[in-house]
Amino acid sequence: RFMMRSSTLPRDPFWRVVQVYRPEEVFARMRQMRRNQVFILFLGLAILFFMINRYARSETNLRQASEEQARMSGELKVASNIQQKMLPKTYPPYVYGFLEPALEVGGDLFDCFVRDGKLFFCIGDVSGKGVPAAMLMSMTHSLFRVQSHKEESPSHILQVLNKELCRGNDAGMFITFFMGCLDLYSGVLRFSNAGHDKPFLEYGEEIALLPTKANLPLGAFPTTRFEEQTLSLNRGDILFLYTDGLTEARSEDRQFYGRERVLEVLKAYRI
Repeated sequence: RFMMRSSTLPRDPFWRVVQVYRPEEVFARMRQMRRNQVFILFLGLAILFFMINRYARSETNLRQASEEQARMSGELKVASNIQQKMLPKTYPPYVYGFLEPALEVGGDLFDCFVRDGKLFFCIGDVSGKGVPAAMLMSMTHSLFRVQSHKEESPSHILQVLNKELCRGNDAGMFITFFMGCLDLYSGVLRFSNAGHDKPFLEYGEEIALLPTKANLPLGAFPTTRFEEQTLSLNRGDILFLYTDGLTEARSEDRQFYGRERVLEVLKAYRI
């Protein structure tokens, strides 16, 4: 097939000039443009499908992540409530304690109770934060309660706690721990320290760190020996125990609160 175009000359002998075109030459660019349009259309549809698919997947993942986060948040709240319930419900008139974890659950603990005219008390700080630290804290708290109801020597109690905490401790977690047993009639305090921060002692007009021997933390080595110390307290003397969550708290300019500032506050308020 051909396409022809003719032109009549304006004068005799009335010749005609004929131009012959093949159809593919006439419609070649149009067909190319049509193919390009079809390609662009399919490409646009493919991109649109990809975007819709990604959006649908993102929505599904976001919904699943939100549901998982809500589930974990609920479980952490339950764990936090359990942890708070493990703390003493009531205190003797001469004891007060307070715990505020950095996360929903944490590894700090304290406990106290009176048995046979003696005040048994402890404070500890598990390495790390979150659920693993809370689990080790719960175990330590239970061990302390069980052993303190059977014997009075802080060093012996720490010895038992240390052996139990070292058993199966593949994660290598440890806990700093301070324990004391105060005879409420004589004022004699027996205590043992397992790598914990030294408490402050207010006696008379003075406030100073209690001269404790550090020893190693619980859970480090099963053969660790814990030295027991003795101190006589007088009426009105005050013992202030804390964890490094207080001294290592940071200000907005990333400065540590520090032990010296704790001492300044204690002197200012004369606890």
